Amino acid sequence: MTGGTLILTSEETRRDPILLARHIVDQNVERLFITSVALHDLLECLLDISGGDCLRDIVSTGDQLRVTPVIRNYFRKNQYCRLHNHYGPVETHVATALTLDDDPAVWPELPSIGKPINNSRIFILDRLKQLTPISARGEICIAGPGVEGNYLNDCVANESPFTTIRIEDSVVPIYRTGDVGRYLVNGDVEFLGRKGDQVKIRGYRVALAEIEVTLLRHTAVQNAAV
Repeated sequence: MTGGTLILTSEETRRDPILLARHIVDQNVERLFITSVALHDLLECLLDISGGDCLRDIVSTGDQLRVTPVIRNYFRKNQYCRLHNHYGPVETHVATALTLDDDPAVWPELPSIGKPINNSRIFILDRLKQLTPISARGEICIAGPGVEGNYLNDCVANESPFTTIRIEDSVVPIYRTGDVGRYLVNGDVEFLGRKGDQVKIRGYRVALAEIEVTLLRHTAVQNAAV
């Protein structure tokens, strides 16, 4: 619609930051969508390649964005490029966004995940499913048309993170992310980590208890802790 071109990569190129950096330069890529865990290594390679400043927008997602010295250095040298921090699990797609477009020297090491995008609402709830006040920690819950209704063939409905809350006189469908966060005074949402025993590995949520159960199925394992 806008004259852009989608550039595809092979799996081998996607997994190798040096090959990916060269591919970006060769194809003159201007907009990149990448997981935050891979961003540091890629930008380190782009800093060493002639033409590595072709990028104009980088969207980071999948894990908590950590601004490293390499990331600051790249955006200091490529002043025409903007860094966007997006947040949203698979069950809702992108729900919040933050654009870091000022001096990289003043960027926080752990930026916020920004404000809810259009048609998305973020509620920070306590363990009683009540709204928390500004600056108070709670579970990040997402509402809006991007929220799915359930998992395909899910037989554990009573444990589903898809639920509802009552806001004023309305019943609002939400997705409970299992992430912990809080609203800041400026309206941004700060990501504070995972709730319970779940972690994220390369953007995928992993329940540590499930790994323990699998290990304990082995006859030679008496006990397991992950």
